Amino acid sequence: LALIPMENPNTRSAERITEERTTGLRSLVAMDGPDGIAKMVTRGQYSGYREHKDVDRNSQTETYFRIRTYLANKRWKGVPFYLESGKATDRKNTEIIIYFRDISDCVCSKDHKSFEHQNILSIKIFPEEGISLRFWAKKPGLYNDLEPRDLKFNYKKTGSQDTGEYDKVLLDCMRGDQTLFTSTAEVHLAWKYITPILKNWSGTRLHIYKKGSLGPNINREGGIL
Repeated sequence: LALIPMENPNTRSAERITEERTTGLRSLVAMDGPDGIAKMVTRGQYSGYREHKDVDRNSQTETYFRIRTYLANKRWKGVPFYLESGKATDRKNTEIIIYFRDISDCVCSKDHKSFEHQNILSIKIFPEEGISLRFWAKKPGLYNDLEPRDLKFNYKKTGSQDTGEYDKVLLDCMRGDQTLFTSTAEVHLAWKYITPILKNWSGTRLHIYKKGSLGPNINREGGIL
């Protein structure tokens, strides 16, 4: 969350990068009270979780969460950011997905005017490592119909040597490069944002979802359908 909305630090120095990450976290819009948090946070538990050995039959422990948040700055005002994680869903992956705004004046056939022609940038972290871009292009042929196309880059398919999960971090630690490390200010700001949510966490409704699904049935605005 700190990396995506940060401004260009204009230099590779750890100090400037940390400063811009901190600025982004400082812009997070705080959630007020149980009612406000309930509108922005979704808790879930997969069906069958309470049947596991040593799990309380009335357990309210969540196995899924989704948080919708905003930043109070000029560039990102009104743009929702979603943080989502869950167990027993349909896949195990880590990625960042950026949805670009739909173009209001679409140069396409009338049949496509009702479509959402959003370009989508996916930054894949696990198990794949790479980037993909989905965009809309004209179908081959005589008509002006559009279809989605994908450009993909897979890091492992380049033949580059995998340095391991901790090699880079350990090397930077020995070099004194703190670029990849979280600063004290970032930790404080993260806790300042998350603490009100934690205080009202148990009072937020727990939704049951089917094992192997995407999680609770949530629409784009963060509510339950």
